[in-house]
Amino acid sequence: MKPWKILRTVFVWITVCALLWGTVSLAAEEEKSSGGSFFSANDQQEISQYTDEYVAGAENEHFVLHVNKKQAVIRLTDKASGTIYTSSPDGYENDPLAKGTAMTDMGSIIIIKYAHRDSNTIVKNSKVSSSNKNNVKITVTEKGLRMDFYFPLERFYIPVEITLEENVFKASILCGEISEKGSQYLLTAVELLPYFGAAFTEDTGYMLVPDGSGALIEHNSASKNYTPYSETVYGEDTSIMKETKVAKAAKIHLPVFGMKKNDSGFLAIVEQGDERARINAGTSGFKSSYNNINAEMICRQTETIPVQTHNWGWITLTKFEPSPSAAPFTVGYRFLSGESADYSGMAKAYQNYLVDTGVLAQRPHPQANPFYVSLIGGEEEADTFLGVPVQRVEPVVMYKDVAAMTKALKKLGIEDITYHYTQWEKGGNNRGLYPSFQIESRLGSRKSFETMLAKVKEDGARMVLSLTLTDFSKNVLGYGKKSAARSMERKPVMDYFYRINTNAIDSKAFSPYLLLPEKVPQLAEKQLASIEKYKPDGVSAGKIGQNLYSDFANQNATRTETKGYWQETAAKLSRSTALLVPKADAYVLSHVSEILEAPVTSQKHLLFTADVPFYQMVLHGYIPMSLPAVNSFSNSREILLQGAEGGLYLHFAFDYRRKGSDWSLWHKDASDYYKAFAAVAALGNVPIKRHDRLLPGVTKTTYENGKTVLVNRTQQTVEAEGVFVPPMDFIVK
Repeated sequence: MKPWKILRTVFVWITVCALLWGTVSLAAEEEKSSGGSFFSANDQQEISQYTDEYVAGAENEHFVLHVNKKQAVIRLTDKASGTIYTSSPDGYENDPLAKGTAMTDMGSIIIIKYAHRDSNTIVKNSKVSSSNKNNVKITVTEKGLRMDFYFPLERFYIPVEITLEENVFKASILCGEISEKGSQYLLTAVELLPYFGAAFTEDTGYMLVPDGSGALIEHNSASKNYTPYSETVYGEDTSIMKETKVAKAAKIHLPVFGMKKNDSGFLAIVEQGDERARINAGTSGFKSSYNNINAEMICRQTETIPVQTHNWGWITLTKFEPSPSAAPFTVGYRFLSGESADYSGMAKAYQNYLVDTGVLAQRPHPQANPFYVSLIGGEEEADTFLGVPVQRVEPVVMYKDVAAMTKALKKLGIEDITYHYTQWEKGGNNRGLYPSFQIESRLGSRKSFETMLAKVKEDGARMVLSLTLTDFSKNVLGYGKKSAARSMERKPVMDYFYRINTNAIDSKAFSPYLLLPEKVPQLAEKQLASIEKYKPDGVSAGKIGQNLYSDFANQNATRTETKGYWQETAAKLSRSTALLVPKADAYVLSHVSEILEAPVTSQKHLLFTADVPFYQMVLHGYIPMSLPAVNSFSNSREILLQGAEGGLYLHFAFDYRRKGSDWSLWHKDASDYYKAFAAVAALGNVPIKRHDRLLPGVTKTTYENGKTVLVNRTQQTVEAEGVFVPPMDFIVK
């Protein structure tokens, strides 16, 4: 046998033996530790005297908080509406559907997930594993409660804080105080208040999930066989590379969730730790008779790694972040009642929060009826030179083409054009990262580039140049493969494209490396300094507003730290010019001037009963937003109606030099859409007051100035609000 095969076999068997020994030794350790306590003798004496009844906790102008220390559950009374919210549904013990863990989950403040070395995830709840064993200490504070949970079997200590602040009820996991001392387990996640405000089968209403534009899950509407919803806020970490991945049409952009229960409800905002949060939702019939929604904190990220055995088989090992996150994790609940207890009220509550915290301010668009045009400069394609295969940048839109496009669009009556130009630098789509911008000679000369920018201004249009700050495929001036972020396997991170039909990596698609997050702010500063003299009307920053990834090499950048780097980068860019961000996530909103390709749909999870334009309802009137490119959809009429419903500006993606190009097929039709959308564009700086579903396929969007937009997605003319709306059309009144 060859030496490398011997080494590989030894490594695999050492790993397997370690797992087996860990399991045996763990069993012995569990036997010894199952009855222990984390608390002092005085604390244990106090805990032993807890009674099975609710006692007063804290009170302010808006709320009264009670706690049952014996059961470790809470009850909150909203004084304004008289509504009582509990952490555990009243009478859950009598639920005929819930059995075993499903029932005790409902009696828990937290549910933990953990693993032993490379094993599968284990799930335990605080009722069975902590409070039933007299291992939770509850302290009443001036503003609420502190609940110190100890899991003796696992040797985890997890403190939770409940506070009443003004008109907000807050629940926090004190991550910096979590202890795993002496444990052979690794804590991976904690669900917080999993059944707070849960709705019973007799309750009406729905849950709001921020998936894509937003979606509703009607209570008691799903089959008992439908899997609960669970998605990571801002999408999965790209640095956790996978051989296969299910392509999804949407992700979570806003760290919120909501519950409407009869005539009351709440909006919950993950105010701290949003970058490490998951939103979970389940309906009655799956595990219990209750509909519930909550936030989960990801303590450690994990990556599954395939390892080949000596006989060419495979086993999988799981790697973990070495330390649990110490970043704060807080969820703030804002309560709604009466007419405001719906998804419109939830949108207004979140909007008010963003305004109050300085994230949102009205940023009017400089144009009256913006028409966004996405342009691609060049793409590298296979070619030959003197019979030798080479890769060459093929022009899609040259610098000189832009003037011709502007002239043609203006002739058709399209006045307020904003270009978003990507892949205009050296290398096109297959490029390196340059501290100062480099012209791609196949698109034109530097003089041609300067003339393009000057002519755009002269014609009354705008030019937003895309900066490439994270993606690269070539080694250039210190930004090479060694500068790439690393996975848990210490491999350079690549942003793979996955096939929709097989979920496998598309080996033919362009997959760039991702730059170390810590290097991005400085690179952005250098690129901006290089291009400022040309005075573009704005810049876009690639993926910094839509792709949070870690660097797992020596834990150089956790997801939390990357969020900070992206915010720093956005701040630097926005101080100098307008900042356009495609599909912007919440963490960069305070620096964004305009959003391209706002989400208009959800991923269509089986639990979802309706899509709603929640994203637009929160941001409209504050940050200008466009549709995804209309001509990239097979059903362009449907996407236009989504734009009218959410008050979005038009957006098309044009090439110019390809045979049968989108430009030749679409630019004349685009002028008709532009004229039809003028009335919608006139509302661009007005906040949305509410959104209503009038009939199946018929919606009404009401603006703060009293204007309304009626949208009819059916195949028949519909009478709504005293007017007749043609099929697959909209009316502004």
